Amino acid sequence: MPKIMIVDDDITSLSMARAILESEYTTIPVRSGYEALRLLAAGAEPPDLILLDINMPVVSGYEVLEIQRPCLLTAVKELNRPRYMTIIGIERAYEKEITVWDENDLGIRPEDCGHHASPTKVFRSFTPPPKGKGEMLSGTVNEMAQTLVSRLMEKHIL
Repeated sequence: MPKIMIVDDDITSLSMARAILESEYTTIPVRSGYEALRLLAAGAEPPDLILLDINMPVVSGYEVLEIQRPCLLTAVKELNRPRYMTIIGIERAYEKEITVWDENDLGIRPEDCGHHASPTKVFRSFTPPPKGKGEMLSGTVNEMAQTLVSRLMEKHIL
């Protein structure tokens, strides 16, 4: 039977996922990211899939994700808060290869994906007209800064 590691600090979510999956899979319930890393590092055969909660204390799902794949990643709307990228993260992003999958890679029919399968129907698409003409300032840095500040004050922005 395929093995699925379920990592979640919420006992209700963990129990529900286990109840749904245990009839067809061997489940490995884990209550923290730290415990998941400990089990994965122990040298035992890795699970076939990791069902991973991202928002966990101490060791987050992101940290576990960097260690082991494949996994199923789930999130809730409360996590939709922007984070500032670090310089190291930006540099690493440039070095990563981007994998592009098409319907053949996913084993689905073309009519079941993309625009044709979308419940959203686009009636028209347009580019809004520009709001105003830009202006280039000239002079020294201090003069340009002074001009900018005075114009923003005129418009009651500052």
